[in-house]
Amino acid sequence: MLNILDGIQFNRRLLILVHNELDELDKRILAKFQNDAGVQYAALAEKVGWPTSTVFNRIKRMFDDGVIKKVIPIIDPSALGLNTTAWLKLGIDLKMDCCQVAEKLSENPNLLEVYEIAGDWDIMAKAKVRDNLDLHDLAKELMAMPEVTRISTIVTLKTVKEDHGLPIQKYLTEQKEDEESNE
Repeated sequence: MLNILDGIQFNRRLLILVHNELDELDKRILAKFQNDAGVQYAALAEKVGWPTSTVFNRIKRMFDDGVIKKVIPIIDPSALGLNTTAWLKLGIDLKMDCCQVAEKLSENPNLLEVYEIAGDWDIMAKAKVRDNLDLHDLAKELMAMPEVTRISTIVTLKTVKEDHGLPIQKYLTEQKEDEESNE
């Protein structure tokens, strides 16, 4: 049986998620924070022009609400000898649940990103491996899965841009322009 207090906490959290949309300050904080999540809150507060306590509380709330999922270092793959980036398109047996297969694939440490996609393929995954031999071994491992019927691989020759940040600043500028044109 559910504890009544647990239900109240859940409902309160649900209300926060539904009614507490990100405002301009949240977006400004996120734009700066995603570029350097190791920045001191006081320095971040100075950059956005608000008190440190406000910035701290906003970031804490965004963590609690799941807006900020986690903070991780971005490691240069070549420092670990992971010099080959590849995209793998996978066809899944029609009798299988694509969602479950995608979840299973997401547990593979060599697959950094896993997407269910529309079109001629069912799943697309991004892999980082040492070399083509490692990629070959990964493809063989995936083809050995009974759910996987076919694989196509695209090997990256050179990474020109690999950015994990979102274009928040662009949308802040557009929002401001929209507000000014409505005045």
